[in-house]
Formats: sequence, C-alpha cells, structure tokens
Amino acid sequence: MLTEMTSTRVHLIAQLAKVARDARDVLLDGVPEETVSEPHPAKGEQDRMGAGGFDVLPADDPAVTALRGAISGLKPAARSELFALMRIGQGELAAGDWRRGLSEATALGDESVGGILADDIDLQSHLEKGLYGLGAT
Repeated sequence: MLTEMTSTRVHLIAQLAKVARDARDVLLDGVPEETVSEPHPAKGEQDRMGAGGFDVLPADDPAVTALRGAISGLKPAARSELFALMRIGQGELAAGDWRRGLSEATALGDESVGGILADDIDLQSHLEKGLYGLGAT
C-alpha cells in the first residue's frame, strides 16, 4: 500500500519521534502530573503525561526540529501516507481502510496533516503499529 514512502523511511521518522519524546520525557522527569496535565479523564486516553505534545520543549529543540524537518521535507502524498499509517497505528482505522486514511488526509489539508503528525507525542508507536498492521514491517 505504501507507494510514496518506504518502511525504512517510516522507521527513520519513527526513530526521530522517539528521540523527541525522550527529550520531552527527560524535561518532565520528576514534575508532578498535576502540573503538566489536565484533570484525569473519566473515559478515553489515560496517559495524561502524553497530553500536550512537544510544547513543553523549547521551539528550537534539536530533536523536535529534526522531526518536524523530516515531516515537512516529505512530499504531500508521502505525508498523507504517513498520516494514514498513524491512524492505523492509533487503532482508528483498519489496514483495509487505507484509502479512507488517505482521503482523511486530503480533506484535512497538507498543512494540518503535517502539524498533526509533528504534534503526535506517540508518533513512533503509532507508525510502527501502522506498519505492522499493513504487514510492511
């Protein structure tokens, strides 16, 4: 299903996302959850430390800059594939809904898709699960 991206390139972006997440986690190490997150939700996402993306890091943080640069350096069609992979990895789409994921990316627009990808604190996990779901590991 991947035509614009290779699994190797997806793994590279996933690794950059991991480095950015690790930088964020180091910065937040020892900070009480109540300080950096909203009240505990009754339903849904339970990882409150995962909320907020990379906004706690300086805007010029090298890890986040590298991740955003890798994402913005992709062609729009490749970003759409990355978005569809992320959605599959989140469990929001099944592998058979690949075209739907690409359609969602088109409907959102390339700029929004790039921002969504770059702000996903769990992008590494989502991309790797998406690849696994497609059988493209």
